[in-house]
Amino acid sequence: MLITSIVILLFPNFYCLTGSTSPLLQTFSQRSLGDACLIHLFTYSPNLFGVLGMSWMASPALQHLGGICSPPSVADTEILASNTGFTSFSDSDGAQVLSSLAELVTAHELGHSLGAPHDPNTAECSPSAAEGGKFLMYTYAVPGYSPNNYLFSPCSRRAMSKVILAKAPLCFEEEVSIPMSQCGNSRVDSGEECDPGVRSVASDCCTTSCRLRAGAQCSPLNHNCCTKGKGAMYKMILPLSLDSSKEGGDCQIAPRETLCAETSAITTCLEPGVCDGEAPTCPGPSPSSSTRCHEHGHCEKGICAPFCSSLGLPTCLCDNEASCLICCVLKVKMGDQVNQICQPIVIPSPNPGTAYRWGGLSKVDSARWEVFNLTNEELTMSGTSDKQPILFIAPLGFNLAPSSVVPSKTKPLRKLSPVGFSVMLLDDDRPCSFGYCKAGICKESNFDRVARLWPWFTYFAQSPWSKSLYSSV
Repeated sequence: MLITSIVILLFPNFYCLTGSTSPLLQTFSQRSLGDACLIHLFTYSPNLFGVLGMSWMASPALQHLGGICSPPSVADTEILASNTGFTSFSDSDGAQVLSSLAELVTAHELGHSLGAPHDPNTAECSPSAAEGGKFLMYTYAVPGYSPNNYLFSPCSRRAMSKVILAKAPLCFEEEVSIPMSQCGNSRVDSGEECDPGVRSVASDCCTTSCRLRAGAQCSPLNHNCCTKGKGAMYKMILPLSLDSSKEGGDCQIAPRETLCAETSAITTCLEPGVCDGEAPTCPGPSPSSSTRCHEHGHCEKGICAPFCSSLGLPTCLCDNEASCLICCVLKVKMGDQVNQICQPIVIPSPNPGTAYRWGGLSKVDSARWEVFNLTNEELTMSGTSDKQPILFIAPLGFNLAPSSVVPSKTKPLRKLSPVGFSVMLLDDDRPCSFGYCKAGICKESNFDRVARLWPWFTYFAQSPWSKSLYSSV
């Protein structure tokens, strides 16, 4: 699939709706959106149900509207573009969600648009955490902790294949070869020194033939480490740190240590990027390591890695009531068998008055859980060394043998008093077993994130489509 166009909406519009998500999809669908095969809206609209995306469901039946290749239709003078969907980057509290989660939501909604329903509860298409976790089209979305979270299940692939075979002749086209190098596309291609863009006249630094002017070393339209020219265009797009009046010249390489890439509150594993004083390009934010980051994680080469990786363990999503807690895959002996289990990990509770800023904590309920030391190491919080203990909880009466298996070793499994330990909570609005997380509790979501126009649209074609649809979904 090829992205044919991107439209950026610069001003507030009808897509900034809060509350229910159905009106947002309905409003976005009630406009002429061109002849693209599929159209997806990216927005920052919070909702009250923890729903980050919604889309129309495709059917292999040509008479059923919805999803990819569906033509626009009209009911009572209202236009319906049913080849649409949306993803919101805002959670129910208005905070920005992680990019990785938004990407999974987008892929999930595109799966609906291509004809994949939610996965059935079968061993083939909804495996357990120990068997790789749920696939991308699991009913309640996936958090991205397990390998299968990034894959379509066999059920999804079969369903999408049927839709693509049936609908592709309606809107798929042969790929047209587009020359990669083209002056005026605002990108510096091979053989070009700069590119002012197709709508630009000759700039202070770059000519319309994509060559640097005499004396210019770079163009701030294309290079973040370049001092700006005299035109108003540059004053609008560049920060004051690259003001030519302060740096001593126009269209020149910016001095060393000039800020060229900023970070935000959600990029805790990146340091601001600065110019090196030798090249016009910005090296980008620099990665950091060995520091803590959100949701109890730690930074590894600029990426916030899950807590479990610091213990050398895979991350998983626990089932049912524990699905909003940090869980890792463990190898333990149960009877005479060595099994993989997915269990919540605990840490010693911080001392009273000690700030813990890396995620939510909750004290272990001794009436429900027992604490075990998997590695039988001494309790320290000194970092991520091999001697770091692996502490987990299991329900009272859980059938565990008195020994455990860690990489290449068998060690005694020690039971500890639950007093003084805390479980680590997943962030709010993270997907869980049957909904979304709030303060460590999985809240059930009864909201259907996939909208279907079939078969109801076939039966109610004479009435306003919006009434027939939203009384049926």
